[in-house]
Amino acid sequence: VQAPQLRLSTELLHIPVSFAGTPSEPVDVELFNDADIPATFAWHPPEAAPGGLAVELSPASGEVAAKGSVIVRVVATPREEAECATADVPLQISEVEEPLSLRVTARAFGLEVDYAIVPGGELPPEIVQQPRALNPSPRGRSASFAVSAGKAPKAAPTADFGEMELLKSKVLQLVLYNRSGIASPFALRVERNPAFEEPMGTAKTGALTSTGMSWPGQIVAGRGSGTITAMTFQSTPQPAAQGRHLGGEATPTRVSEGRAGSRNSTRCEQKPRFTPGSRKLIGGAHGKRKRFLLDDKHEKQAFRSAVGAEFAQQKAERAQGAIALQHGRGWAVKVEPEADVLQPFGKTVVTLTCFSDLPGRMEDELVLSIGGLRAHSEGGDFRIPARLLSTGNPLFFPDQQVGLNKELEPPRLLCGTIVPADKYSTRPIKVSNNSAAKMAITWTVYGKAQLNHKAEDRQWVNVAICKKRGAEDPLRSAAVLAEEGDEDEESVLNEAALALEAGDLPDDAGADSEEEMPFKFQMWTQQPPQVPDPFAMPLTGDLPLKIEPPVAVLPPHGSAIFTVTMLASKATVTADGHYEYKLVGKGRFTEDREALLAAAMKRGTSETSEAEQARLASRRGSGDEVRALPNLRIEELDEDDSDAEPPEPSVGDGSGVAARGSPEVAELTRSLAESGQPGAEGAAKPLAEQPDGDVISTLVVDCVGDVVIPRLTVDKKEEPTAEDFPYLDPTEAELDGTDASQPLRCAMFKFTHSSVPHPAASRTQANGATHGGALMGAQIPGIVSCLKRYVTMTNRNPCSVVCRFRIEGPFRLLEIAQVGKHPVRLPAEDPKKTLKKGRTIPRQPPAQLFTLEKYETVSLQAEFVPELVPASEWDHTKVDNMFTGSIIVEYPRENSEASDVPTDMQRVHLVALSRRPKLRLVAVPLPHLDRLLMPSQEPGVVVVEFGRMHVESSMSRRRSLLLLNVTNVLARWQLVHVARKASVAATAIGDGAEKAHDDMGAFNFDVSEGELVGPSKDVLVPETGERMPRWMPSTAALPHALPAKDEHLFDPLKLTITFKPKRNELYISRFRVHVEDGISADVICRGQGSYDEEDDCIDFVES
Repeated sequence: VQAPQLRLSTELLHIPVSFAGTPSEPVDVELFNDADIPATFAWHPPEAAPGGLAVELSPASGEVAAKGSVIVRVVATPREEAECATADVPLQISEVEEPLSLRVTARAFGLEVDYAIVPGGELPPEIVQQPRALNPSPRGRSASFAVSAGKAPKAAPTADFGEMELLKSKVLQLVLYNRSGIASPFALRVERNPAFEEPMGTAKTGALTSTGMSWPGQIVAGRGSGTITAMTFQSTPQPAAQGRHLGGEATPTRVSEGRAGSRNSTRCEQKPRFTPGSRKLIGGAHGKRKRFLLDDKHEKQAFRSAVGAEFAQQKAERAQGAIALQHGRGWAVKVEPEADVLQPFGKTVVTLTCFSDLPGRMEDELVLSIGGLRAHSEGGDFRIPARLLSTGNPLFFPDQQVGLNKELEPPRLLCGTIVPADKYSTRPIKVSNNSAAKMAITWTVYGKAQLNHKAEDRQWVNVAICKKRGAEDPLRSAAVLAEEGDEDEESVLNEAALALEAGDLPDDAGADSEEEMPFKFQMWTQQPPQVPDPFAMPLTGDLPLKIEPPVAVLPPHGSAIFTVTMLASKATVTADGHYEYKLVGKGRFTEDREALLAAAMKRGTSETSEAEQARLASRRGSGDEVRALPNLRIEELDEDDSDAEPPEPSVGDGSGVAARGSPEVAELTRSLAESGQPGAEGAAKPLAEQPDGDVISTLVVDCVGDVVIPRLTVDKKEEPTAEDFPYLDPTEAELDGTDASQPLRCAMFKFTHSSVPHPAASRTQANGATHGGALMGAQIPGIVSCLKRYVTMTNRNPCSVVCRFRIEGPFRLLEIAQVGKHPVRLPAEDPKKTLKKGRTIPRQPPAQLFTLEKYETVSLQAEFVPELVPASEWDHTKVDNMFTGSIIVEYPRENSEASDVPTDMQRVHLVALSRRPKLRLVAVPLPHLDRLLMPSQEPGVVVVEFGRMHVESSMSRRRSLLLLNVTNVLARWQLVHVARKASVAATAIGDGAEKAHDDMGAFNFDVSEGELVGPSKDVLVPETGERMPRWMPSTAALPHALPAKDEHLFDPLKLTITFKPKRNELYISRFRVHVEDGISADVICRGQGSYDEEDDCIDFVES
């Protein structure tokens, strides 16, 4: 009789790797039956103890054939982490009283999670996901670090975003590695600067969704379908969003995967689409043609170029940042996903996107909670430091502002160029706030002379020991304790100085680490000294530039418009940016920032649990608890527990520590106390505070402008001899380096007047200049009349000019013409009234003001009026009479027609030449007769000698005279006899003339009157410098141009005089060529009558 004989392949089963709360991998154990009969068995696993091992066997019972075996699969589940968990499982065999036993042991590992931080877009490091005990890594060479409880150690990686410009974003990836086979949920949040999560369905979210922009984890509700579409942010250009479709709308349909725990995804079933090229509905019902409608796909289509794609990405990042930063803290870190399940031996990548709209350093913590970790399940967490240094300016000047050049650094605002009459010029300037916090901006104006002051005693910078922002001043605290306690302030300050010297600082001193001190040396620029500005206002001494309002509050993502006003205090000659001032705007947080932050955080987050509130309250109140501790004196503290009193250190014991009350400590205390802000007598402020430490943003604008002395540019070059008016205020002119002592020059306009009107001038006098030559004739006379001139002036100043005109001298303004306006015609003076009184009429200058814009011109028609010349100024003995006058341009410094306001003046010289005709007589020489003459004692009088002639001679003696017109004025002349006195004749022709007979009939002239044009032709006589006519005609051999048809009119007029005596007497007669309104010429004819036949005149040819 045989009994069942069962045995196990092993009675001790060890599982090397298992995880708490997780079934291990199955291990097979073979059960052998050595008997020849079958055996029935049953496993009876015990209940697992709290630290034990739960074992499952399959099959739990059964029958083993004779001489056979059965494979038993063993799965162990440790209840908790243990180095060696043990479970004894009895095996009950039928018909056998003593059961077999299988001891199962397992090494149970707990949940182990590592993390790594890599930049966005990079691949996470690959690690061997096993428990650390099985795969130890060399120290310092591990690609990941363990997640524990509390703050991450210094060697662990931190979420350091580095340096980032404002309005941009940076992405880091937090990679979580599960080194165990235990699945565990996790949650990640940002302690102080979480991103704002806007509720779905708001207007702003809908606007972002409609434009095709999305951010990580954005959930968009479907249109009327009730479905949910998950959209993820990508850094690459996205395809155009689906718009209106003629053939149907793409409807998202929910599709779920088969395995449990999978996320739902969406799929679009494309309905019939429309092809614009064919204008047919493809796939539609019955292929019907439908009306062509334009869709909005072109409005949402992404850019194709790289520049356009970058622009679209930047626009999307700004939209994301605008939402994430709505708490107004200045920084925000967006976590995606915030919570998930870390699968066994899995890897989860959490995207950290940082946004910033305020400059400064962000110090924050990422709070990671993993439910499977024991310390975390008990309320702990793991904190990873997060840092960011944001640079930039949240305040900026928007584009397309008039006069603001943003291409320069700093930007330049052109305030324009004005004249003193304008009084001021204004420029609007717009400042925008790019942050989600309210900013208060304060403006200050600095002058160029103030900034460029280089005095030897100027202090440029300040260096002092200043406390850090948020840190407590230890010396001030000591002073406060001295006020509250019984000791004097000096002893407490000495003790604080000793503590500072030894480096013993309290925990709540505000330092970030043990090595950092709550104070440090700071350097800042000193305010420029108060220097008188050369362009300051005369009465008040203020700067001529101001901005209104000087203080303003900019709302979040809002703008404010300021008005920059430049006052016309003093004027310069040139426009070269002499009004140069700097506008410095300093932006600070408003006083209600903390309240707004608290309200924003309360509105943007859910209610905090009581435990969390208690924890936060305990953290916030730690400083108050420390301050509430009893005050202990430094000398009462001792490192050891001995009751012995330490000896007092002496000053000269060489221990290196100065005693209280010693000169070294007193000097240190005094230096620290003197470094505080001045003027704080009685207040304990040992450490200085850096001014403008709360300034978040600074804007600097260079304001450039000019106030110029107005002056119009005359369309004529300046005359070296014509002098203009001096400057109204020479000290103003010297501001830009102009030498006001040098005389100014101006243009000169010349007029021509003929006393005898020319025939051509009478027809064209109204048109200005008149030429004396005939049409197609000789142009020898030139300009014979020019009574009207146009004076054209242009405003070359870069601003408008207000002026009025008046004229002086024998001139008058006929018309003032300005482009685009009706000409102003001035009334003429009455010349008869002027002649009747014998003096000029006092003329009132025109009071009308004319405004000339930039590059506009004005034309003044001026006329020379001879009748306005007083009779006393005419000189009838001269051929040319010169008369001068001026056109005066007045620039009043007040927009008023009154004449008593300060006025800048400009002059245009006017010169009029009034010419009279003048004739000249030249006798054709006869040597045998002219040698008998004595030199004439009367200048300008021609003496013609006829010699002795028989009274009854059959031949006449003739002499020739040449009559020349020396001017270009038409001469109307007439020959007249001039009776003479004996004394005059004697003076003219010498001795014996007093007995001469004056008989005008003895001398006969062939021409006695006529008109002679001028100037007559003459030549220059060598060696004498006198111009004389030609006696003989020029030969044909000399080169000459073809004569004009009227050129003979300019030849000298030949007068022939015939002498016919009647008695044996001396004949002397004086004749005058009288010129109408001109200067006449006299000739004296002299001849001797004779009865002697020898004096009978015989013609040369006849003889």
